[in-house]
Amino acid sequence: MEHHKSSSAMDFSNSTATMSTEDSPITSASEVSAISNSSTQIDYGYLKVSVEPLRRKQTPAQCYNCQEFYHHSRLCTRKARCLKYGDSHSTNNCTKPKDTPAKCCLCGGPHTANHSQCPKNPAMRRTFQAAPSDGWNNANALARVNENFPTQQPVATIKSPIVQPKMEQPQDKNQPITENQITNLMNNFLSQMSAILKSVPAHVQ
Repeated sequence: MEHHKSSSAMDFSNSTATMSTEDSPITSASEVSAISNSSTQIDYGYLKVSVEPLRRKQTPAQCYNCQEFYHHSRLCTRKARCLKYGDSHSTNNCTKPKDTPAKCCLCGGPHTANHSQCPKNPAMRRTFQAAPSDGWNNANALARVNENFPTQQPVATIKSPIVQPKMEQPQDKNQPITENQITNLMNNFLSQMSAILKSVPAHVQ
């Protein structure tokens, strides 16, 4: 019997060694997806490992200091409340026996404060009532709709007279040039020429 036990133990150790050396580590998300799609359970000897895809947490964040929602316990400045029994102390410092019935500090129900079915849990408030199948034929429902959303009266529009913009008369480009304009042009030209000649050095002239 002793020899049989030692041989079986040796075989198990050899098989585990083979398992650790032959199996390559998973390095990509595609390999994880392939494993989860191909097989949902891995059997190895007496071990059964279930492979499931990662599921994100759907419930809102809850503080484990005051047991309220939407903030972290590291940033909480409120008074501590017990997660299990709702007393005014932290959960780690609770001295009540484990068989004491739980009491929620949020709703007073017979469950812990982090129970997913607690009526104070914001996740439970997202449920909506099913729409009635005969909603458009229900007189009471239509009366409530008309009460909440009354029909708006049409707003009277006042028509104002359209004012036509005044068009500017185009100027005639072929107007004759007067003698004064010609004289001014000649004087400007001569003054510019005299200024240029004065700026030229004497040896160039």
